[in-house]
Amino acid sequence: MPDKDYTLPFKLALKAQTSTSNALQQKRMHNNAALVFSHDILEHASDMRAGSPTQLKGHKAEATALFFLKKKGLLLLRKNLYCKFGELDLVMQDHHSLVFIEVRWRKANSMVNSVTSVQNSKQQRLRLCARYFLPHIMRVHFNGVMPICRFDVVAIDGKQIQWIQNAFYI
Repeated sequence: MPDKDYTLPFKLALKAQTSTSNALQQKRMHNNAALVFSHDILEHASDMRAGSPTQLKGHKAEATALFFLKKKGLLLLRKNLYCKFGELDLVMQDHHSLVFIEVRWRKANSMVNSVTSVQNSKQQRLRLCARYFLPHIMRVHFNGVMPICRFDVVAIDGKQIQWIQNAFYI
């Protein structure tokens, strides 16, 4: 009578753990949307998420802004935070400051440039969103300590990127 191979269950368990670990790692990479730089980053961002053509343009603009800000030294904390008041495009850390970033995109020949499109009503919604998420962000990323907060706007007009720090105040 041949001996039973007792290593088979361990091999199966190891294979299951490895495949689960790989799947989780791929999901994390997808969620973090690691950017690959090329001369036209807008083309590479198009497969990030599905949606309407307008939403795709917004996602491309956010990917461009994210890449731009990371090159400037900011650290991404969260992106696309939704609540009942609206959405925060990017939440980043600039040294010890918490930065809420609104990304705006317009065609190069648009009648209204992207900077002026962030009007008072939009600013108010962004303030409400920031207040809604601030306790959680403080707890997770700043050890419960209230950081210095600011609102920035990244305006993309055609291929021109403009970063306005402290665009408006809380």
